[in-house]
Amino acid sequence: MISILSGALSNLVDASSVCDEKSLVDLIQVGSMKARHLISTICMADNAPSNQKSTTNVESWRTFPLPFSWQNGFHEKISLRAYNMCVACCVSGFSGWEPSEFNLESLYSSDVNFFGITLEGACVAGFLPQSATTAVGEQWEDISSILKDMETLPFDLHLEERTKEGWYEKAMKIIEKDRIGDSISLYGEDDGISALLSFSKLSILAAQSSEGVEKDELLKLSFSVLLPVVRWTNRLYFYTFVCVHGV
Repeated sequence: MISILSGALSNLVDASSVCDEKSLVDLIQVGSMKARHLISTICMADNAPSNQKSTTNVESWRTFPLPFSWQNGFHEKISLRAYNMCVACCVSGFSGWEPSEFNLESLYSSDVNFFGITLEGACVAGFLPQSATTAVGEQWEDISSILKDMETLPFDLHLEERTKEGWYEKAMKIIEKDRIGDSISLYGEDDGISALLSFSKLSILAAQSSEGVEKDELLKLSFSVLLPVVRWTNRLYFYTFVCVHGV
């Protein structure tokens, strides 16, 4: 089911690039709304409009770490799901569908035979499939083109530096030696990450043709996915989570 959802959202993103301008706007707007309903299901989040008024506008953000006061319950659920799915791609025996955040207690109670994360630095971090990191890098460039006054994040540079670290090299050698690359995430978490990133991309595309409160909410939906994933892959303490504190 998750692979079907992931494929459908990916196709919707691809289709947006071959439409004329008016059709593109309509397709993206409808697609982003439908995607939100689907994502709310896999994130176990209430899709009802929030009565919580955000005091923070995305376009006012300038430097890292970014604020967290903008997150409502729906945003938090998305970030939590994205974070746990990242963990599941690096820690065998841990399910990215767990309702609570991954922590060391979760690790000790799991049947772990592969552990590909680092606990050094300001926060826990790991790796993701190449397709995911490529998508994140491209989407961060899109975000930078929309929020021109926000501090630049050299995502690709940090990603390259990460691959030279000892914990990463060790994890890659184990994966290659034991040929376990396809068996770390056992419950479709790789497809789940792909679905979330497609949802993030649709939100960005919709934001590009929106204004005001609607644009702000669409960007926050994208950030709910991108920020925990970027923090996970780059080990950068540039975002304070409401629901995700690391281990």
